[in-house]
Amino acid sequence: GILGIDKDFVYDFTGWLSLVHPEDQQMMLNYFHEDIGKKRKPFNKEYRVLRRSDSQTRWVSGLGDLIVDSAGTLIAVIGTIQDITERKLMDFELEQARIAAEAANRAKSTFLANMSHELRTPLNVILGFAQLLEKESFSPKAKEYLSFIGVAGRNLLEQINSLLDFSKIEAGQIDLEAKSFS
Repeated sequence: GILGIDKDFVYDFTGWLSLVHPEDQQMMLNYFHEDIGKKRKPFNKEYRVLRRSDSQTRWVSGLGDLIVDSAGTLIAVIGTIQDITERKLMDFELEQARIAAEAANRAKSTFLANMSHELRTPLNVILGFAQLLEKESFSPKAKEYLSFIGVAGRNLLEQINSLLDFSKIEAGQIDLEAKSFS
């Protein structure tokens, strides 16, 4: 079974506590003292047990009702436990996948921001010199070629800026600019 106990197991608080994983025992003692002992809440807790038959750690979900005498003294807790180890393992794997995906997304955003900066710097130099050359006295054909460089460079710069903005939006780091409009 879930707990790996034999027919001689004593079903009392001490017996139950001996099944609780050592790392969870203090938490469960506090839970019993506060939530059950003082507040008289029904038992509803997820915790780990150390199975007696093979010393395997298992996650369980316990649900139970309290039995009190006429004076309000707690006599017993009666309930059930369900093995939720597979669900806990799946939750852990999903959390690890989420953390890895967020790290990859941050790395991608950082890469895009760095790449766009690294591309914009030399592109701005090219555009600046193309503008300077357009002011020089060249043949009409050379000026036309310089104009092509300027147009293509500005288009490329616009695409790089859009890529950077998109990267910032994905990373939640976009700076909004307030402007009046019609």
